[in-house]
Order: sequence, then C-alpha cells, then structure tokens
Amino acid sequence: MIYYKRLLLIDDDQDDHEFFLEALQEIDSSIRCTAFFDGEQALRQLKNGESEVPDLIPGHEHAKTKWQANSCRAKTYAKS
Repeated sequence: MIYYKRLLLIDDDQDDHEFFLEALQEIDSSIRCTAFFDGEQALRQLKNGESEVPDLIPGHEHAKTKWQANSCRAKTYAKS
C-alpha cells in the first residue's frame, strides 16, 4: 500500500479547503497538506522552494489535465 504524507491541495473554494483539511486530520494527523487557491500560486511556491514537493495532488478531473501539463515544470522548479 502506498502512503502519501505530503499533499498539495489546489482549490479556489475556502469551504472545500476547510472540509478537506478537517477530514484529512481525522484520517491521519501525520499527513501534511499545503493548500493554495490557484495553480499559478502553487507553481510559484514550488519554483521558489517555499513549498515541499508533494507526494500527491488531489483534485478535480478538469484540473488534472492542466496540472499534468505543468508537472514537469513543477518538478524542475522544485529540484533547482
């Protein structure tokens, strides 16, 4: 079984952030989650080394395509 301990949440809805983070704490309080309201903000943080490279980025199906297109850039930024 794979355990993800670093998550990156990208969602523009504050209520979704709160719901997700509360549920996550109930499931496993050792999981760290960094939350952003938009993908550009998340990419900037990764590029600047201000955010950990996540093990998993949960999201909606329509958001995944854009993230997958930018994932190589994010990995490159995080390694720089």
